Amino acid sequence: MCSKSNNRLINVSLGPPNLALLALLTCLLGFSASAHAQEKKEDIHYKNNNAATSNWPTVKGMWDNFQIQGFASQAFIATSDNDVFGNTDQGGSFGFTEVGLNALFRPLPRLQLSGQMLSRRAGEGGTAGEPRLDFGFLDYRLFSHETHQFGIRVGRLKNPFGFYNDTRDVAFTRPSILLPQSIYFDRTRNLGLSGDSVQLYGETSHPTIGNFSVQFGVWRPLVKDRETEFAIFGGSPQGKLTSETSIIGRGIYESHDSRLRLAISGIWLNVDYKP
Repeated sequence: MCSKSNNRLINVSLGPPNLALLALLTCLLGFSASAHAQEKKEDIHYKNNNAATSNWPTVKGMWDNFQIQGFASQAFIATSDNDVFGNTDQGGSFGFTEVGLNALFRPLPRLQLSGQMLSRRAGEGGTAGEPRLDFGFLDYRLFSHETHQFGIRVGRLKNPFGFYNDTRDVAFTRPSILLPQSIYFDRTRNLGLSGDSVQLYGETSHPTIGNFSVQFGVWRPLVKDRETEFAIFGGSPQGKLTSETSIIGRGIYESHDSRLRLAISGIWLNVDYKP
């Protein structure tokens, strides 16, 4: 596998709360305070100039902000020695199929609802093409400005981990056909991709330095899933997994020309195992 040579990524995972996550939270809280002060000034300006204007959109305007999209992908994989998503070392396999349907609805300028159902077949076993809720969440922007925004997301969210985890289903965002499995492990994709979470996020742009984004959240990993259980236990489960409250965070810097990206991400993962 290969990745873009101008990207740098640090991952900190599967440990107790660490300085990386605390630093991300500190940055996010600092940004929140600055954003609140700016928001207060803009609200006063808005009220003075738009006192007689309603903020609520018409019914027609609301449905103009409703979108439905879908995708389908069928892969053929052939390998020389090891099997990948089927018997790929015996002339190849069509065992990797993805079909998805997603929707986006923005009833208010600062409120967005998003969701996606996905059917995914990656070899035999696991869910084997069973439709599931990939993600579904509410996104409310507490503060929105031309170069800054700060908000909260609640629901089943994609995990902000690495460069590509939250866009791994979008083929043109990936630097290779399959992402590096040391970070984006496809056999436990459901566990790594999303979780039931509450996340705060902030983004800001500096005219000369570049763009910065921070995400920090509390989440419960999805472990009661046949694909995850199959990947860990194999065909015969050896016990029971139960999710517990975990912490996740990520910070990204990107230059204005997008030639340089730096990121640090971390997960404090809590899962209880009972034989």
